[in-house]
Amino acid sequence: MNGGIFMRDPKMKTYRYFIFSNTQKKEREEIEKEIGRVFKPGIVAYKGVKRQFTELLTDISKCRYADFELVAEGYLQDITYSLPTHEKG
Repeated sequence: MNGGIFMRDPKMKTYRYFIFSNTQKKEREEIEKEIGRVFKPGIVAYKGVKRQFTELLTDISKCRYADFELVAEGYLQDITYSLPTHEKG
């Protein structure tokens, strides 16, 4: 512990699942539209293909959406991606 803040070992890799759900995308689009913004899914480059994703998960079994599709998985340090965003609409 350092001043009450846990410091992660920089050599430790972080494994994540990149999922895409149409239900989640529609929900996020509706919510963002209500407050004057536009939701943009994230992009992950995996095995040479760029794909959209709506959420990053540490545990695939905790996905809240039945229609999810696993679009990529692996160590964040080894994958090229940009997080989902929202912009002024």
